[in-house]
Amino acid sequence: NQTASYYVSLVDIDVDVYDTLNEEYAIKVLPTFIFYFFLNNEWIITQRIEGASEKELERAFKKYSISKAN
Repeated sequence: NQTASYYVSLVDIDVDVYDTLNEEYAIKVLPTFIFYFFLNNEWIITQRIEGASEKELERAFKKYSISKAN
């Protein structure tokens, strides 16, 4: 049984404090996860997950993170 490791950056934003971000990203469910990809000097939203579905989050982390050699 082998465990995979990945590099990923997470940012936790309190939408009650940063209400402009709440409006800009239309946060209606907590938690909301927004995945970005950096392309041509621009951050592009690639996926949005509302709620805490462990399987959906695991698939997204595998898809968008950089594999780390064990």
